Formats: sequence, C-alpha cells, structure tokens
Amino acid sequence: MSAGPAMPAIAADDAAIAERVRAQLYAAARDDLDIFCAVVLRDERDGSRLHLAPMHNAMLQLAQAHDRLVLVAHAESGKTALLAVGHLLWCLGRDPSLRCAVVSNAHSQSAKIVRTAAGYILRSPELHAVFPNLRPATPWTDSAFTVERPYISKDASLVAYGKHGAVIGSRLDAVVVDDADDWESVRTPEQRQALYDWFNSSVISRLTQNARVIVATTAWHPDDLAHRLARLPGWRPHRFAVVDDAGNSRWPERWPLARIEARRAELGEGEFTRQMMAQARDEGSAVIKREWIERALERGRGVQLLRSVGGGVHAGFRTYTGVDLAVQQHARADLTALVSIAQHPNGDVQVIGVEAGRWDALEIVRRICDTAARYCSTVVIENVSAQDYLKQILQARTSIPIIPHTTGRGKASLDFAIEQLAVRLGNGKVILPSGEGRPEPQVAALVRELLDYAPGSHVGDRLAAFCFGLHGLRHKGTAGWVSMPVSLSR
Repeated sequence: MSAGPAMPAIAADDAAIAERVRAQLYAAARDDLDIFCAVVLRDERDGSRLHLAPMHNAMLQLAQAHDRLVLVAHAESGKTALLAVGHLLWCLGRDPSLRCAVVSNAHSQSAKIVRTAAGYILRSPELHAVFPNLRPATPWTDSAFTVERPYISKDASLVAYGKHGAVIGSRLDAVVVDDADDWESVRTPEQRQALYDWFNSSVISRLTQNARVIVATTAWHPDDLAHRLARLPGWRPHRFAVVDDAGNSRWPERWPLARIEARRAELGEGEFTRQMMAQARDEGSAVIKREWIERALERGRGVQLLRSVGGGVHAGFRTYTGVDLAVQQHARADLTALVSIAQHPNGDVQVIGVEAGRWDALEIVRRICDTAARYCSTVVIENVSAQDYLKQILQARTSIPIIPHTTGRGKASLDFAIEQLAVRLGNGKVILPSGEGRPEPQVAALVRELLDYAPGSHVGDRLAAFCFGLHGLRHKGTAGWVSMPVSLSR
C-alpha cells in the first residue's frame, strides 16, 4: 500500500478546515468588537497581530456599553489604536452611514489617526474579510475619508479635528476625543475653561440624537476636560493605571515590571503618578506638595524598609505601627494597611515598614503581632466598631502596647492629621526609603496615596495607617518595648 497519494488529500483537508475556521472567525468579528480588534489591528512597530490584555477587553466593553465615556489611561496603553481606530472601523463596518470624528490636541495628530484608519480600509485583507462592503468612496483626503454608503451625505465618514477647530455644519454620530489636553491647555483656569467651552459649543452641539462620545486621555489636571466631563451626569468615568491594586502590570507584554520600574526611576514619583498611574494632580492647591515628597525620597536614598530592628530600638528612638483596618475581602474592597515608623531623636520620622492586603481576621491579628515584634513598636488602632473589637482581641491575648485612636472631626479628623503630616514633609522631617532611586512597591503605593490626597476625598489605606502611626508620637508616656541600640538609616 502506497502512502504517497494520501498526503495531498490530508493537506487539502487541513486547508479546508483552516479556511472554515477563518470564515467563522471573521463572521464572529462582525458582531464582537474584541475579536475584530484582535483579528484586524496590527502593531505599528512590526506589523504583528495585537494580543489584547484584559485591560484592553475592558476598554472595548466600556466603549460599547456607554454613550458618554471618559477613559483616563496610562501613557502607551493602546487606547488610541483600540478606540480611535479599531472601534470606529468596526462601527463603520456595521453601519457605513455613520458620520464619525477624531478630535485631538492638534489637527496633525488627529489626521495621523484618520490616515491609519484609512490605511486599513485600503490595504487590510482581514478588514475586507470581516466587512467586504467597507470600501473607499469620494472624497478621500489625508484628514477625512468617505466609505461607500447606501445614500449621499455631505459629511465624511471619518474626519479629523484639532482642538478649537471649526466643526460648524457637521453632524456627528460617533466621536473619539483622543488626548485633547496638553501641558499648555491645563496651565491656567482660563485655558482649561476655553477648551471646555469649545468642546461644548463645537462638538457636543453637533451630536445627533443617538451619538456616542468617548474621551480618552492621559491624566493632566483634576479640572481638565476629561475630569470635568467625568463629574457630569450621564458620563461614565474609568481609569486604567499601568499596574493593578496588587502591583501587577496590566499589560505585561508591553509593560513588564522591569520597564515600569525603569520608567518610574526616569520620571520620578510625581510625574510617574500622573503619566503611568493615570492620577491627575493640581500642584497649586495640593495640601502635600510634590517637591516635599521628592525631598523625603531623596533623604531616603540608600535606605530600605527594615525587616526588623534587631534586638530593639535605640534609646533615643520610638517606633509605632499604625493600622487601618478593612473587614471585607472582595476584589474592590479597601485594604488593611500597616505602616510602621520610627521617630529619630531629632524629630525626623522614618517609614520603616509598609504592608497592605485583603486578609481575614486571623491573618490580620497574626500580621499585627509579627510586625509589632519585629519593630518593637506600639500599635495604634482606630477605636471604632471592628477596629475596637480587634483591639480587644489583641489586648486580651498579647502584651503588645496599644494606643486606641478615635477618628472624628476637627483635630481628630484624618484631614487634620494629614495637614500635620504635610507640615512635617514641608519642613523636611520625613524620610521615605527609596533605595537606589526606586522605592519598593509598597513605599511607591504610599507615595501615590500622598500625591492623590485632596481634602474631603477618600484617604488611601496606607496613608491612613501612616497618620495613625504619627498619632502615636503624641503619647510620649506610652509603655513600649525594651530599647537596645540599632542603626535605622545611614
């Protein structure tokens, strides 16, 4: 029996199967935006197929679910390719009669995005396989193009606009605003107001009844265009930092942790928080100034978090562990945070330990006991509800010195405690360990919470624990652990 003739038949069968699989994939892409982007879009660097991370799937789902979406994402997050190119091409493929626009900081930038979308229509075999009727028509220019439509319209299928450009006369069914702000446009209240007024008068006024608008940007200022829109009824805001709450990269393929840490060292904590953690900050009105935090980090250069203080603390030092307790453990719950500090004889306050997580009650008790033993610290716990119950358990079962703290109004509030911390930072009396210029992840998270703080807003878990620890400094007579010499910092 000869095996020769069977080989072509097997190859033919394989090719037929592959063709059927491709046909099914293209059919699915017509109804599924995630599949469409994965099948059609290509990496601009090397032309390879895009591999969507869960963050990208979430972006695309939000784009479909909301008529008014504000998406603040870290730099180089892929938002432009997905939302201004992939999403709009998918919308036009499903409904060629749509009139769409891309709005950017400059007309040249939005025209570049439009040319990219046009290139797919002209040259992408995958796009043609998914939407065979999505074909070019006239007019077709570098900054606006039209696809074949079932009827004649005076407006282009996709057109580019720069901020403050003329949109008068156009009707718009879908708009993606991609990075409309920049350093200059957010520098003064008048410039921020000018862009907001133009957007309302020139873009919002041209929307049709069922139009959809996506504003995608990096963070600039708490009162920039995106953040102002996010506060309005009907707008859905969402933020995508480069790392999640656990410190894991949201896009490991493009942003491995090593690259993230290199970017952090390059930018510094303040600018890293804005660009990569997607957190806007108004430096002019901030309670805690960025320069103060950077000075505290510089004082901590060459200093690491301590595993322990050995046999005890130097007679001139005092150590405290502040505990901010969270009792729920679901994925979006607050964290239980423990921040340990040491006060130097000259009044300097050094952070010596930071940890946070979603732990059950037994694990919380174990970590508090372990932390207090390692740092020979007095524990400061908020004296309310679950925190008080935990304090009672610790006092009944251990000999750890504990200071109960009742958070209230005025001088007993967290806002007041943070103002006192700001005074210490402003006077250069805080040391934040930064190693060789790259703080450990938990210290970096504490720094972000310091930068994010605004009066009346939610106080970060680590920042609250830090403040509780500082509260212990006011209790000079508190019984502590046996003191022994140890070096805390250089």
